[in-house]
Amino acid sequence: FEISGRDVLGRGLLAEWCDVAALGDPGEPIDEGHRVALRLSPSVVAWATALDAVKGAIGDDPARLVLCAEDPNDAALGEHLKRDGRAVVADAGSVVMRAGEAELGRARCDASPERRRAAILAVAIAWTLGKSPAEVAAAA
Repeated sequence: FEISGRDVLGRGLLAEWCDVAALGDPGEPIDEGHRVALRLSPSVVAWATALDAVKGAIGDDPARLVLCAEDPNDAALGEHLKRDGRAVVADAGSVVMRAGEAELGRARCDASPERRRAAILAVAIAWTLGKSPAEVAAAA
């Protein structure tokens, strides 16, 4: 389910447990409520544009984070992958799952930018929840 950072501070997570905290809007600023949700979740899905803010909330732990990016040449994405981090990125009409320098799976995604962002986020969340790259690619 979706909850705003302000609601996390005002009402809590509204759940007993959260397997993945996902920051769905690449342009949304991260507030204190988001930071609380990120710290309480064992896994995080976030956009490359928010990498510095996410690191400020959860520390510098690439194993805990799946990074999303629309640009395969994004500098923050490159930094994350160099540290053997996991990422989901748009690339030539596909959504690609990467771990470090390795490509682990690819799903076709010829869609509008808005739908492509939604597909990147959905693939990242499914992968973070334990679906294999092959399962995710087959379902996409």
